[in-house]
Amino acid sequence: MIPGRLEDVLALIQVLAMAEYENRGEGGLEKELVGKPLSADSWIELVKQHREFFRVSKSPSAPSAVLIARYL
Repeated sequence: MIPGRLEDVLALIQVLAMAEYENRGEGGLEKELVGKPLSADSWIELVKQHREFFRVSKSPSAPSAVLIARYL
């Protein structure tokens, strides 16, 4: 178990579920969530570690987080 992981994942799900747009970049997530995650080096890294909930957009120069449930 990784300390702070549940809190980070739930916060990210809430922000991406309620966002006007389907995806958010690292800067937008840090602004909305007031900082970096507790359990990973970045929000995009957390997204990559939880493919059951999230995907990373295809743009390698500006990756963004996407909540899978918004596409179902």
